[in-house]
Amino acid sequence: AQNGGTDGAQNGGTDAGDGMASSGTAPVELSGELDLATEGWRLVHSSEWGRARDLLAPLAASPNLLARCALAACCLHLAEKRMAAKDTAGGKALAIEAVEHAKAAASLDPSSSLALVWLGQTIQVRAKATEGGMGQGKVCAEMVGCWERAVLLDPTDPHPLHLLGSFASQVSSMNGASYAILRRISPGLKKYTSDDALNYLQKSEALQPNPPAQYSVTNCSLIGQILLQRKNKAEARAWFLKATVDSGVPQSCKLDETAKGARATAQKKLASC
Repeated sequence: AQNGGTDGAQNGGTDAGDGMASSGTAPVELSGELDLATEGWRLVHSSEWGRARDLLAPLAASPNLLARCALAACCLHLAEKRMAAKDTAGGKALAIEAVEHAKAAASLDPSSSLALVWLGQTIQVRAKATEGGMGQGKVCAEMVGCWERAVLLDPTDPHPLHLLGSFASQVSSMNGASYAILRRISPGLKKYTSDDALNYLQKSEALQPNPPAQYSVTNCSLIGQILLQRKNKAEARAWFLKATVDSGVPQSCKLDETAKGARATAQKKLASC
């Protein structure tokens, strides 16, 4: 709440350029918490996080699970944006708020895959904001535990599979000593391999909606990188192409920094195929 007005103002110009209002359509008329939550998610998926947070502010203490998850999502992204801008205090406050919303959602329905997906993500970002890299390492087991439970609760949801695949891809590329340290500071963290990463990412891709979510770009780029490391150049090239020119993600979708980076990596790796 402390940063709501500032974030809304800071992102208003940028977000408005990407939202429905900029196309000349009439403002969306909303009635009821479900409509607010639905519109909030539309804004989140359009990377209009400041507008989403402002819209959902009246539901900040609501028992509406969708709204609390959407608030967790937009606070998380805004926290990352603040931290990237070297606004440590602002990023920390938003990261803490993000966890509070995610925890509230998980307590409203402990069997909600959506709540667990965002609880895992917000835990990691809060650790980054409050303790830095070491803090992130300490919460790895808790973070992936949320996503593993989310997959068990809803095996058809591609999002937690994407998150697990991304994490497995990252840690499986660490050297043995570094991975051992990570598992020591985060008790209970199991060993993930590149096979695990490939399995999670390919399952996530198989379950993508039409059109796919923007994180499909990251899935495809990571799959291509794993296959290229295994000298499967033809298959890797196909996945890199899917991450770039054949992604299926609508051109109107504003990619976040992770997806942008994944696409850029795929474009560079194509030269190796």
